[in-house]
Amino acid sequence: MKTQTHNLRAVISTVGIAQAVAVMLFFCLFTGQVQDVEAQIAVMQYRHVPAENVQEFVRRETTYWSAIAEKAIQEDKMMYWAMWQKVGGWNLDTGSNFLFMNVFADKTGLDNVSGIWDPTTVFPEMNPADISTEMLSTTKHMLVVESIADAGNEEPQFLRMNYGKVHDPEKTLEIEMNWKTFIEEQMEQGNTTATSWRFVRVLTPAGASIPFDVISMDGFQSLSEAVYPTWADDVEFPDMTGFDEAQTRDRVSVYARVKSVSREAESGE
Repeated sequence: MKTQTHNLRAVISTVGIAQAVAVMLFFCLFTGQVQDVEAQIAVMQYRHVPAENVQEFVRRETTYWSAIAEKAIQEDKMMYWAMWQKVGGWNLDTGSNFLFMNVFADKTGLDNVSGIWDPTTVFPEMNPADISTEMLSTTKHMLVVESIADAGNEEPQFLRMNYGKVHDPEKTLEIEMNWKTFIEEQMEQGNTTATSWRFVRVLTPAGASIPFDVISMDGFQSLSEAVYPTWADDVEFPDMTGFDEAQTRDRVSVYARVKSVSREAESGE
């Protein structure tokens, strides 16, 4: 098993030997779950768009940048692109209110990123300044994440994003894998309004100052269910003992899908 260690020296100097050992265990355990199959990698970009720019920002992204992403997907440089808008939240004046997801089949997809977002490949006669959204927004965070487990295949209209900081990697992995089995069964039996679930770990940035290192994404088809998920009355939930000690829930946010392009949509699946 190849263990990723490129960030560990910085972590050791920041958080000490004991915590660094826990981080190493985190990398080993989570990488071990996907060593036989290349895991999907996603770049998640969080952006703040002032209220007065939202309309034009959305127009440019859905008109131009989704088409550029579609071309990259057609050329097998990317699997999925989506634009999400946060529902509610705090720090509305300065915090991120849009989230972009760029999903690649494996880590080698990151090597193509610089060549994907050239607008002249799709709109050669347009002035790039008329397409750009950089002046309309500010990038607040940029994450590279690795998919660890998922369930359900229906693309959601809303995402409930649960951000967590791991303290006990082994217990966290055990609980999340049990949840995968459980949620798959409940979706098949119609006992939950969730239509998808995905658990990812954050590859970069990493370290003690980063407030979360895993994200659980629950997908729903309505805002009400994303805000207040419901279950069948007779559902027997799995044993979650130790979850609060293994992982601290940093925050929960809800996002609405504005537009997406995927390999499945391109192939008609």
